[in-house]
Amino acid sequence: MSAAGSAGGGGENLISRQPEHIESRIAEFFTFKDIEAWRLTSAQSVQFKRTQETLTMGEPYVPIQRNFELLEHYNLSAVKRVEAVSSSMSSELLKTICEGTKGNLISLDLTLSRDDMMRESTSWITNEVLKSIATLCPKLKTLLIGQSCGNITDAGVITLAQGCRQLTSLNLSHCHKLTDAGVIALAQGCRQLSALNLYACDRITDAGVIALAQGCRQLSSLNLYYCGQITDATLRALAVGCPQLSSLDLKYCYQITDVAVIALAQGCPQLSSLNLSWCKQITDASVIALAQECAQLSSLNLYRCDKITDASAIALAQECAQLSSLNLKWCDKITKAGVIALARGCPRLSSQNLTLSQNFEEEWRRDFERARVFFANNRASKNLNGGSGGSSGGAASQLASPSAPPRRMRLSYRARF
Repeated sequence: MSAAGSAGGGGENLISRQPEHIESRIAEFFTFKDIEAWRLTSAQSVQFKRTQETLTMGEPYVPIQRNFELLEHYNLSAVKRVEAVSSSMSSELLKTICEGTKGNLISLDLTLSRDDMMRESTSWITNEVLKSIATLCPKLKTLLIGQSCGNITDAGVITLAQGCRQLTSLNLSHCHKLTDAGVIALAQGCRQLSALNLYACDRITDAGVIALAQGCRQLSSLNLYYCGQITDATLRALAVGCPQLSSLDLKYCYQITDVAVIALAQGCPQLSSLNLSWCKQITDASVIALAQECAQLSSLNLYRCDKITDASAIALAQECAQLSSLNLKWCDKITKAGVIALARGCPRLSSQNLTLSQNFEEEWRRDFERARVFFANNRASKNLNGGSGGSSGGAASQLASPSAPPRRMRLSYRARF
């Protein structure tokens, strides 16, 4: 876009003064009509500010000064949401934005880009930055700083919990210095929390999560991936304190046993997504309990749970019609019968979202897909003929004899204890 000369009225046109890359960027934010109007009069160019609720700075490693210049064209007091790549920000820039919003900011996303994740640069997000956020953004509900947390300690999280009491969603993944003290502060100060990501916060123990379960009863999503110190006590507390829990990631929480998963299933019937990969103490008892108590279960990851057998697959087929994603890789006790049962009982489960034992994956994936299509056609045919459709359960023999009534196994997890 070429620069225009001085506008009428004797004032200097501010757009024309901007470097070429800034002028081009401005054009992204305004309509052609806006730009032309701005060029007509310098008075208008001084007063005209972009008014919108979301401020986006999505280009990684953009010079900080350039982003400062862009802020001049925004009415920051109208901004309620900021989405910015961490590497294009600085503590000074963020403070400027937070001050400009005048306490109205409700969402701040500083998630790293893919390029950022490949670099091992020191994060600029420190305890002081969290202090600024806590002081300037009292209405904040969403804060996403995952994987930028390497310099954050309990002190910063405690300040955040005291200043941002309306937080409902918080991502502190890879906050390796965070301990139970910071998590307990969140439980006491941010009682409206519904989503918390503590991925790879490996100093967290049962004490921190028990406090969360007691203080944040609206919790619906919790990520404890790589929190290896977590034991059954955590799951028992969640079962009692967080009945709305729908998503839980326990990958590498290898101390978890059947007793805890059964308690979780009974206390959190709204569970729809559960990751138990590498929880190698888990047996069929856990999966049967989940199948019978959690009817909304749609995603289950049992990677490397090598005690799992066909009994688990059949229970899921009988009870979990919503299941759409299942990982059974390295569950080597699963046989073709279990795979066929899943094909019949879980119509939303596709071969693309079913991961099987590596030894038979391709062969069984083909068998699963053929069986899934067969049973889907069978259900459609029965519906056209006024029948009730196919029922869940069954094994390989049902594929060969679809007219035979399904044989429903009654599986009980209670009998195991």
